[in-house]
Amino acid sequence: MDSVPTFTRLLTDRRPGIRRLAAEGLGKIGGASQTALPALRQALQDRDDRVREAATQAIELIHNVDAPMFFCWKTLDLMSGNNVRCAVDR
Repeated sequence: MDSVPTFTRLLTDRRPGIRRLAAEGLGKIGGASQTALPALRQALQDRDDRVREAATQAIELIHNVDAPMFFCWKTLDLMSGNNVRCAVDR
């Protein structure tokens, strides 16, 4: 799809709302966004929690419900409340 490279590039935009919408767009495209998976995995480390969540959902949608993926929430620092959502391919 022609929009995949554009959405992938927008995952690094300085504005978190744009990064979130880019991830959501890639998720809606689904399996045709396979080439964006490395950038979406990078977005799992984004400083904005909404971007991380959108990236996680996009990865889930690209891999489809039947894909062998494992997703987990891990609390890194209870005092600051920082959470990370991680995706591990099996």
